[in-house]
Amino acid sequence: MLSLQTEPKTILVTGANGFIGKWLVPVLLRRGHRVIAALRDVAQQEAGYRTWLTRRGLREPDIRFVNLNLENIIRFEQALSPAESSIEVVFHLAAAFAWNLAPTQAQRINVDASESLVRWAARLPLLQRFVWIGGYRIAADEPGDETAWYRRLGGYEASKRIAHRHLIAECTRLRLPWTALNPAAVIGDSQDGETTQYLGIGEMVEQLFHGRLPALPGNPDTFIPLCHVDYVAEFAARILDYAESANRQYWLLDPDTPRLHDLLRLVGSILGVPVPQRFVSTGVLKRLPAALLPGAKETLSFLAEDRYDTVPAQVLAQRMGIDGLIKTRNLAPWIAKLVSADFGSGAYRSNPVGHEPAQAGFERGQWVKRLPGDGTPIVYLHGLPLNGDSWDAVRSHLDNPAIIPDLPGMGRSGTVEAIGQAWLDRLVTEPAVLVGHSLGAGIALAFARRHPDKVKALVLVSPFFLQARPPMLLRVSSLGRLLFRLLPKTTFAHQIHPDGLNHVSIASAFTSLERPSVRVQTFTRLAQASGESERARFRQWLSELKQIPIHLIVGAQDPLLHLWNGPVTVIADTGHNPQLTHPERIAEVVARVA
Repeated sequence: MLSLQTEPKTILVTGANGFIGKWLVPVLLRRGHRVIAALRDVAQQEAGYRTWLTRRGLREPDIRFVNLNLENIIRFEQALSPAESSIEVVFHLAAAFAWNLAPTQAQRINVDASESLVRWAARLPLLQRFVWIGGYRIAADEPGDETAWYRRLGGYEASKRIAHRHLIAECTRLRLPWTALNPAAVIGDSQDGETTQYLGIGEMVEQLFHGRLPALPGNPDTFIPLCHVDYVAEFAARILDYAESANRQYWLLDPDTPRLHDLLRLVGSILGVPVPQRFVSTGVLKRLPAALLPGAKETLSFLAEDRYDTVPAQVLAQRMGIDGLIKTRNLAPWIAKLVSADFGSGAYRSNPVGHEPAQAGFERGQWVKRLPGDGTPIVYLHGLPLNGDSWDAVRSHLDNPAIIPDLPGMGRSGTVEAIGQAWLDRLVTEPAVLVGHSLGAGIALAFARRHPDKVKALVLVSPFFLQARPPMLLRVSSLGRLLFRLLPKTTFAHQIHPDGLNHVSIASAFTSLERPSVRVQTFTRLAQASGESERARFRQWLSELKQIPIHLIVGAQDPLLHLWNGPVTVIADTGHNPQLTHPERIAEVVARVA
């Protein structure tokens, strides 16, 4: 029978601002513990950390912060000296985590500093347990010269393996009770997918998303197990309740994680992108120059077929009541969070200022942003070379429910083939107002012609088929792509908006254009929309559509070249993109129509 020890404790957490640390600390606080959170720079990080805790439902947490730099343990010990008499548990999560770490730096921070921390902790009068987070691969107890590990594995993994071995030995020597947790590749929260970790498996998702994964690494049996960050946090926080967990290590992972090639095909189906069919062995990959690889060479050591003993962790998780968190699920929200953050660059923005957070994610391979509200739903369809973020400023002036997709093959969406032709039929499930810009105006018009019962009104902003054709060089797809690659991006960006890449929506659009498939689709559609036969067809449809209210909006610098007998709003001092330069004027018209 497991014995429970549930009294609140004073717990020191190093690496509290890391991925696992940011999930662990709130769990410890909710369980009634007092937390001392060690950060690299308290002055810079404390305010943001408290905001994070508030988001997790902790408004007045029992927490205080101390500075920790693993390269200066002495100063850390001095900062903690007033609290030494009260610390009962140490969670050691801090580490230098990066690819291509120099061996001397990795040894100094991840090994030597960790050993110093154990020796300091052993002197604490009330200490009951020293817990550290390792990894499913670094816990492998291999024989051999440790210095050779650096040459074979790289700085990060070698140092963490060495640290794991040394920490067990040092805790045993000092008779300090310890527990080691060895999680798999840790992915986002099991509920909403939230993550702050973009290295590791996130890099492989990024390569697939950007079309930079020419072949599947490894072989059909390659296995990279996964686990959710909240599983690791909940397990770690509860480990203190079980005395039998002292001096043991646990592998935290979903043993039913699909093999890597099946996992990547599942990811590809969510992203709506093709997945390579052929394999390249790790032996071949290791012989290639690093410049030819899609990611860091150190990641190749994780491409293995090994399986791990998860039974002790599964049994304990069941007793803890958290075994439902073991199985990886909800991969789509995690993938959406990776894409929303552009895999850590923060280039994309998912929510108009002043509104509730958008529900943004992939729907059958298409990126769709949904915002709640009151009144008639509004569907926003962007033009070229933009994405759905180009409507953020307009939406911020309106309270109606909003559906804002990235068009198939563009923005963050998957390919046209993956999404299919009926994508707008799936999005518009009740009568709505359709607002389309440029190419999006044509898409809105075509939908209204097919489904007049689903469209309450149309607002067509700068409809391409009534205005001047693009410059001659952009009417040929291959020439347009060549120009985009040769000319500075600022040249194109300033043609769209005076702020160029400093405008958040332009920066977002150009981030999307870094995807080769998006560039091809964008310039292909631009060339097609330049054809006079297509433009004439849309003009004919516009003249025939009588039963739906239609309102046009154009910039004075990009006037209509063809007559239109319905209502038109002309906005002065702007051209083809008034939704970016004068979003409040667009919103006024949409509000009247809606």
